[in-house]
Amino acid sequence: MWAKFREPSVRLVCSYLFDWIFCIVLLALFFLLNRLEPFHRPFSVQNTAIMYPYIDSERIPIWALALIVIVFPVLVIAVIGLGVRRSPYDVHNGILGLLVSVLLTTMFTQVIKVTVGKQRPDFLARCKPMMNGVPLVYDQPLTLWTVDVCSQTNHLILKDGMRSFPSGHASSAILVAISRMMDFRHSALDVTWGAVIGLVFAVFAYLQYYPPLTAAKCEVPYPPRDFSYLARDTQVDVHDQEPGRLESAIGIRPNDHFVDESQTQTQ
Repeated sequence: MWAKFREPSVRLVCSYLFDWIFCIVLLALFFLLNRLEPFHRPFSVQNTAIMYPYIDSERIPIWALALIVIVFPVLVIAVIGLGVRRSPYDVHNGILGLLVSVLLTTMFTQVIKVTVGKQRPDFLARCKPMMNGVPLVYDQPLTLWTVDVCSQTNHLILKDGMRSFPSGHASSAILVAISRMMDFRHSALDVTWGAVIGLVFAVFAYLQYYPPLTAAKCEVPYPPRDFSYLARDTQVDVHDQEPGRLESAIGIRPNDHFVDESQTQTQ
């Protein structure tokens, strides 16, 4: 059984099986978190930071964000990987790295959104606070209001109004951040931290499949991870191998050589 790990096809599948399962789990958790009710933070009806108008149509809707964040990058990766480098393996690693980056960013952002429950700049327009049938425009001394005073009948609009921090659009695409402020969906603080989160996870995901940009062959992806030490008759001592990446903690070690298929095919 263990000898099968020496076969190239089995080794290739096992090398990235964890990564694809990890992506599926992250996607499932995102949809699960999206159904949760965010934290209901008390608010003031005289807070000018949440008094902006509610705009029904967004300048960059979700479908356009998906094109910018996923579809266009995948096309660029495929064109360069297949047309220039002629390496399907490079395309696979590029797309997988992109997915890990986007899903980790989205998941982390969603957890913070639900936990913090910060109101969007247009929250009062969504909430429509009322008291005894009269619009609520003044606070009581030393008192903050809760969502119980909201007269909004569309709960999805109200719930989304409590997911301002950090900006999910900005964490996925920095260039989209300005539109979120123009639509009164986020403040400058929201998009700034969203951009920081997106940048951190983008660098992290890249380094899982490619060497640092300072490396001599930074454009060449890491090879499939080496599972040969799982064979019972191998002479490799697992403890003698230095952990190279996050997956090392669960028993995966990277190989010491780069895979450059374009160089091989041109020879």
